[in-house]
Amino acid sequence: MPIIRRFTFCLLSSLVACGGATLIGAGHPAAKLLHEWYAGVLTLFLIFFVLLMSAALRDGLERSFWAIPVSAALCYPAAALAYIVYFSSFEPQRFVNTVNQVQSSTDASVRLFDIILLIFLIGPTISLAWLFGILAGVAFLLIGRLAPRFLDRLTNDGN
Repeated sequence: MPIIRRFTFCLLSSLVACGGATLIGAGHPAAKLLHEWYAGVLTLFLIFFVLLMSAALRDGLERSFWAIPVSAALCYPAAALAYIVYFSSFEPQRFVNTVNQVQSSTDASVRLFDIILLIFLIGPTISLAWLFGILAGVAFLLIGRLAPRFLDRLTNDGN
């Protein structure tokens, strides 16, 4: 699949997943966790997720059911990047305070582990980012299977 089409499918599947997550209330844990920063982090998350998904889902993955767990797994680095970029750019003092609080531990390896655990695992898990990834993966597969048939019908009917 060409990169433009794959990017478009990833964008559409992310929008469908946003709608689905909103309908089932999956955004409430993230909104509760992030409070007033939810919209900014969500916007960056969607950008990073679509870019990561477009890069990862190619060749055999774009038509395989492995697209679903891969999409769910991609939510973890996308959410972590969104947290880091948003808070370091728009809330730098809060970001520095959080890092300093974690660094108050006596053991440097524990501090590093705490930061990695907080940013890369606990935050995305509590915010249900992985559920968004599952919804996006399912939507990607459905769009990937239905859209080519729809496009073929349009081009054949026009002749």
